Amino acid sequence: MPKKIWVNGRLVDPRRPAVSVFDRGFLYGDGVYETIRVYDGKPFQLEPHFQRLARSLRGIGMRVPFGRAVLGDAVASVMAANRLADGVVRLTVTRGEGALGFDPASCRRPTVVLLAVPFASHPAVHYEKGVRAVFVRLRRNAKNALDPSIKSLNNLNNILAKMESMKKGGQEALMLNQEGYLTEGTISNIFFISGGVLKTPSLDCGLLDGVTRSVVLSLAKRRSLAVWEGRCRPRHLFSAEEVFLTSTTLEVMPVTSVVDEQGRLRRIGSGQVGEWSGRLLRDYRRLITKATGKKFKI
Repeated sequence: MPKKIWVNGRLVDPRRPAVSVFDRGFLYGDGVYETIRVYDGKPFQLEPHFQRLARSLRGIGMRVPFGRAVLGDAVASVMAANRLADGVVRLTVTRGEGALGFDPASCRRPTVVLLAVPFASHPAVHYEKGVRAVFVRLRRNAKNALDPSIKSLNNLNNILAKMESMKKGGQEALMLNQEGYLTEGTISNIFFISGGVLKTPSLDCGLLDGVTRSVVLSLAKRRSLAVWEGRCRPRHLFSAEEVFLTSTTLEVMPVTSVVDEQGRLRRIGSGQVGEWSGRLLRDYRRLITKATGKKFKI
């Protein structure tokens, strides 16, 4: 448990009540969040996280209740209070305390919480040998229902998908939309190499515009790797030479096997980590080093 958490501008003891039971984030999942990686005391891609937070808040009819500088100071403060250099900061913004019922008119002040925890590194073997992903039967929330482009506190869709994937021996779920097109994982965006082209589901399929997703697309273009965003079926993954996942915490994670919707295990390409998966991971980590000073064995 963290030693301190940041709540509405104050560092407080997490063992004592700091957020009201009438907070709409607790009662209804009425709010949004961001997950920020901090390397050697420096947050990575803080500005894109701030901008996405603003987009998510606009999506639920709210504004960011603080400036970019305040966020940077809050991240530094909560990391220092917990004596962390490397870690993960979870930023939560809710509509705040209000009366029971779905009408948010009684809310007067949003609630902002930051908590910092040590980063639990993924096993090195996952990057060296790849992980297994699972196509789950649960569909991703529809854009015209609860738009996945809003990083909402309501994560039950992702949680149930994660549970289903774990039951089938996977490290991550692969989720389709209502039309059967590929969208994303529970915490990740999906990429694959096919015919020398880097391919990924387009945002209009109904998925979160990942911060790491955008960085990887930029890195691929710098490498003069052709990039395509569009509508993908599961079969496109099975015929790909490489598959990998991206997220703030996964960075660039290779996938070497996939369980299909019928429960069959399918090998991706040669079954080994592909050339582009490793190359883009190294490029991504060089970018982290340039921005934060963090050193990697690459």
